[in-house]
This record gives sequence, structure tokens and C-alpha cells, in this order.
Amino acid sequence: THEFELEPNSSNPVTEFARVTRSVATNKIHCAALCSRSSDCRTFSYSPASSECRMSNEEPGGLDSDGLPVYNNRRRAATGSLCKRTVVTTTDGRQFCPIQQRVSDTDFQQPWSAYKTGFGDDVNYWIGLEAIHQLSSASANGVTLLVQVVTWEDSVLQYQEYSNFLVRNASSNYTMTVGPVVEKKSNAPESKLSYSNEEMFSTKDQDNDKFVGASCSNVYHGKGG
Repeated sequence: THEFELEPNSSNPVTEFARVTRSVATNKIHCAALCSRSSDCRTFSYSPASSECRMSNEEPGGLDSDGLPVYNNRRRAATGSLCKRTVVTTTDGRQFCPIQQRVSDTDFQQPWSAYKTGFGDDVNYWIGLEAIHQLSSASANGVTLLVQVVTWEDSVLQYQEYSNFLVRNASSNYTMTVGPVVEKKSNAPESKLSYSNEEMFSTKDQDNDKFVGASCSNVYHGKGG
């Protein structure tokens, strides 16, 4: 979920913006969700000052993002794709499958069975541990993981990209391994996932962590996975 500014790449700005539609969004993630739900949306931008979500069915072209990855919303084309959600394509041609999105106060206090198979709706969702295992196992060394968080207090976008992300199978309780932060593609260079590296997944009803006593999911994470 990213913000970028629409800039005309020709001498006639009317041509560039002729196919732009506007809506109201609470934050950048909400704007991205609105774009992903629209079959016509290809690019989007969000203004915190006005809460305007600007969506366009034009290709990114010369869009500038002040150094942030620029996203282009594309519909999933391949039948039987492992990705359960709309694939997003960066301007450098890489494709990412969204595995989790949380915009509003949807209940993520779900049991193991739900985290395994997935839950949620078109806006707030978790695609499921089994699906994440299948996706991350597509490469022997894992895949690239991109994490994006918009702070509730000041709508600041924080993002980190990791190499060698892999979630193992159910027999390992979906143990996660993750490589180092790709610093050139992150605005917070220290790893936020190092503590969870080589750890099994835990939920409020299945305690697989190293914490002595109750599951960490019950103690520290609002009973989320």
C-alpha cells in the first residue's frame, strides 16, 4: 500500500488526468483497498490533508513517489494462481501477492484453524498459513517479503523489504525463516522480524512460542496470530 503523486508526463495535463476518479479514504491503506476493489483502477494516490483518494485507470508512466516503491494495481490473470488476492506490480516489473491487509478494526482474534485456512473480507484479510507456505515455497531459497505499515497516529508510511522469506509446512507449525532487510528498499533498516526468525506460528488457542506460560498471542498481541 503506497502513496504516489500523479504528474503529467506530457504537455497536456488534461489528457493525463482525464480518467481519474476521486473518493474519500481514511488513510493510504484504505485508498489502496478501494483501488484493489475497482476493476478500472490501475494507479492511486492519497492526500492526508484532504483525505482524497485519487484513482486512475492509466498506467503509471512518469509517476513519482519520492523514492518509495510505486505500485500499479493489476488484476490476477492466471487461472489457478497460488495468490488469492489481486497481484500488485511494481514499476520495476516485480509482482507481489498480498498476504495480509488490515485497514479498519476487523477482528483478528482468530483461532489456529482460521489462521491456517485464512479469514476476512475484500478489505481486511489474512490469506492463510497454508497459502503463505505454498507461495513462499515457490523458490528454494524463499521469496521477497514486503511489509508496509501506516501509523494510526500520524499516517506515516513505514516499509521494509526482506529477502529469503519462507514459511514451512504444517508439520513444522509453519515455522518462518527470513533473511536480512534489503536496506535500499526500506525506510527503517533494522529488522522488525529478527525476533521471530526460525520461530513457529502461535495463536490464542495453540501455544508454539518459547514464552514460558501463556501463548504470546494472548499476552502481547491482542490475541492475534
